Amino acid sequence: MTDSALIPPIVALPVAGLAMLVAAVHLVVTEQKPGDALRRRIRIANGWVMLLAIPLVAAGFSLIDHDRRPRMFVVVWTTIAGLVTISVLLAAADVVNSVILARRSWRDLNDARARLLRDARRAQAGAADEDHGP
Repeated sequence: MTDSALIPPIVALPVAGLAMLVAAVHLVVTEQKPGDALRRRIRIANGWVMLLAIPLVAAGFSLIDHDRRPRMFVVVWTTIAGLVTISVLLAAADVVNSVILARRSWRDLNDARARLLRDARRAQAGAADEDHGP
């Protein structure tokens, strides 16, 4: 452990390992999940970004001493910042895609509702014509 570590490696590394395991399981489940292909691709990409970021965060918090290795410290934390930015952008893309999918679903639902109402009115009009027939 370095003197200036924020989190002792004995804590940070097992937590990072568990987080990576959870992210990997989520990635495998997402790859096998049926549904919108773009949504799945975005979430898979974000899973890989998380798998890259987690060990770097653990190293940045527990293994790299900013006093002894300032250049390495800056490189690691700059990389972490870049990966977090990519993750946020992927999450924003997922939100936009979800809004598009929701609007499409609402439009399809409203179209189906309009067809059902139109068919019901036609059936009602046909039944009324039969009641007033000769």
